[in-house]
Order: sequence, then structure tokens, then C-alpha cells
Amino acid sequence: MTTELEIKLSNEFLARIKSALKHFDPNANESTRTHKLVALLLNEVEFLSNQKCTYIAEPTNNEGQRPDFLVSHEGKAFFIIEAKAGISQTKALEQIHGYLLTHKLINGCLTDGIQWAMYEMKSDKKLVLVTSFLINEAQEIVDWIVSKI
Repeated sequence: MTTELEIKLSNEFLARIKSALKHFDPNANESTRTHKLVALLLNEVEFLSNQKCTYIAEPTNNEGQRPDFLVSHEGKAFFIIEAKAGISQTKALEQIHGYLLTHKLINGCLTDGIQWAMYEMKSDKKLVLVTSFLINEAQEIVDWIVSKI
């Protein structure tokens, strides 16, 4: 699916990200990290897209799997974000892989709130790192996510 949706983050919003980073505790638990940075970015995307792009935090499915965020465009899920702090990357990638399979999606992200690693599941079901960003590249993060619609 392709879309003409373009989301331009304002300078004011980028300043809010910088302000949040000044008060960011790198030892914060996953919930704090998620609410301070990931949800801040997703809320702005939701607002700027006039609710065309929305997200659900910790949606459950019939198998009890709960990614941290499931991002949708006009009601159709297209992207998973898993916010992790303090667990091994191997375990986190296993979780993302499982979530993508369960939700029949191919694109997802692993983030600690600062670093955003973008993954794609290939046709052979292998998860491949495609690119990564830092939160101060918020516009690039949004552009990349929206390009997966």
C-alpha cells in the first residue's frame, strides 16, 4: 500500500523532544521511557495526520501477545514499535519477530526511546535491520514509519 500522507513536525514539537531529552533518565524503566518519548512522538503523528495514523498501546490479541505499540493507518495496522530497556537485544528481537508474525505485518521498530532500529521481515521470515535513527532525528523516524503504509 502506498499513501500520499505527509507529516511535518513543527519546530515547537522538535523543541519539546529536546526538552524531554534534557530530563531523560537513561536508567528509567520501560514505562517511563515509553511515555516520555515514544508516546510523545506517536501522539504528534496522530494529531498531524488528522487521526488517519493512530496507535494502540499494548494491544492484545487472541494469543496474548502485546507489542508496546501497534500503529495503524485508517484502521489498518501496518507497524509495530517495541520499547525496551534492560533486556537483551536477542530477546527483544524475538518478541518483535513474534508480534510481526502474529499480526501479519512486515515492519517494526525496537527502541529504547533514544535509538530507533527499524526492522523488516523478509519473505523467508527473517528479521533484518534496515536502518536506525536517534530521537533527535524525529522527522526522519516519522518519514520512515509513514513510508511503510
